[in-house]
Amino acid sequence: MLSKILTLLQLGRVTLKKAHIGAIMIEFALAIPLLITILYYMHDIPKYKRIQSKMEFAAHCAANILQNVSKNRTNKRITWNDMKYALIQGGMTFYPETSVFCIGGERTHIYGHCLSTFVHCVKGLEDGKASVLWQIMYSSQNNTTPAENFNTGVLEGHACSVVKYLQNVDPSSILEGLKINKDEIKILIEYGLLYVLSTSGYAFTDGRICLDVSPQKAFGFLILSPKVSAGDVYFTRVVVFTPKPGLFDETPTT
Repeated sequence: MLSKILTLLQLGRVTLKKAHIGAIMIEFALAIPLLITILYYMHDIPKYKRIQSKMEFAAHCAANILQNVSKNRTNKRITWNDMKYALIQGGMTFYPETSVFCIGGERTHIYGHCLSTFVHCVKGLEDGKASVLWQIMYSSQNNTTPAENFNTGVLEGHACSVVKYLQNVDPSSILEGLKINKDEIKILIEYGLLYVLSTSGYAFTDGRICLDVSPQKAFGFLILSPKVSAGDVYFTRVVVFTPKPGLFDETPTT
């Protein structure tokens, strides 16, 4: 009789132990998705919004500089250098001090990614149409100092831009939501972060190769994987403004 009782007690302990392990596994299975959700909404989403806000603020800074940099000059027209330094200074709201430039070699940056900016000039036409008159790009992917020239210069469209180089089309075909009146000139300042995975040669200053590091890790996310805006550029933001008289015209700045 005693042996039977002991056997039953042992079986009971085993059953309770299995039940306890099963309960832990269920709790674990429920906790992991909850933890992932918490990380996503408490870390990644605020970080994503913060980067977008910084890009928009950078574009606003550059626009403000361009609107005022020549106000004390007889010739108000924006020059090549005006534009270059305005775009760099705007970018420094995200890349402090010299981190906006290549450090340690061509296409080598502290964060792996670098500044990508465009300036677009759009004119309103008859019947509610519009045309892009010119585009200029500045990227710090190869530049080690602000004294270097624009990376690409005058363009006729670029894969890394969300603004379409089109003529005599509805303004929203050039940029979603764009509105412009007949004969009106608008300047579009476009900021984004260039992180190249489509070709080799891009690296971090600590020796890591961009091809080996996902955008998720490069931009510091735990779960979220940022999507490309255009080409190899992420977090693109565009600010549209009407320039003061005399700053720009239908020909690219020089």
